[in-house]
Amino acid sequence: IDNLGTVKSARIDLSKKLILFCGRNSTGKTYVSYILHAFLTDGKVFKLDCAERIVRQILANRSFQIEKYDIEEWLSKNCQEVMSQLGSVFAISDSTKDKLFSDFNLSVEFNDNDYQETIANTVINAQMSDGQYVWKIEKKVGEPQIHVECNVDDTSVMTPESFRLANLLCNILRNLAIGKDSGVRMLTVERNSIYTFKTELSLSRNELIDRIQAQSDKSELDIFDIINSSSRRYPMAVRSSLRVANDLENVQKSESPYAEVSRQIEEDILGGEVSMTKNGDVEFRAKSMLKSKRLPFHLSSSIVKTMASLVIYLRHM
Repeated sequence: IDNLGTVKSARIDLSKKLILFCGRNSTGKTYVSYILHAFLTDGKVFKLDCAERIVRQILANRSFQIEKYDIEEWLSKNCQEVMSQLGSVFAISDSTKDKLFSDFNLSVEFNDNDYQETIANTVINAQMSDGQYVWKIEKKVGEPQIHVECNVDDTSVMTPESFRLANLLCNILRNLAIGKDSGVRMLTVERNSIYTFKTELSLSRNELIDRIQAQSDKSELDIFDIINSSSRRYPMAVRSSLRVANDLENVQKSESPYAEVSRQIEEDILGGEVSMTKNGDVEFRAKSMLKSKRLPFHLSSSIVKTMASLVIYLRHM
């Protein structure tokens, strides 16, 4: 990372299991965190030069061999995407972005050792579906080959121009490049107000319109640009948290392998239980309260507001 606010130069080793950013206020910790969130977040689809070659391999063999330069291309495109979307990442106008971040640069080093470790250690056994087509993807330990199966005999859907296949390839390369197949979650400082004002802050009604308007000055609308662009009402990391807050009705239906950790936080730190109504509203019941009584989130203590998003993430996500 170069020239990001007060951060003149920074190098971050993403292979580390734990990374701590410590320092005084206004030293760039949040800026760097926002950039890492944008870099690691999933759902981005790129036009990849390697797509045509990979498609031909899939058509001929229903498998393809992943090369180092395929992963490097995805990483490079991802860096370019983050740099082009700084206005969205920080929720600022283009003119403000140009003033604050004109010299900003983001790059990734992916060396031969990284590639060998990726091939040696990455296992993929996944299934993707869009309601009509089901894609099965498999990669075994130590093998550079990735096997792809589709539930249709007509392989004409598998063309370089296919948005579906582009999405599939981006997901595979993202998994190989970053080693995280479940995306990223950032518990922003705004989390206290997100659960309180989530209805008023709802993105869903306006975000698609914002995306299309952002592309309106172009002669042709590009589906890749529309998907990758987003509203600038709030920083990208805040929007991500807000989407979760607006979907708690469905989020609470799942249980995470780390649910026990969330229960320990409730027991040892909060002294009570964070819960959600059927409609996805967050509530809290202290140990001293009757089981039938629960506090609305906005009446809960500051420590509950601070920790609730972490409890929900560990319990359900």
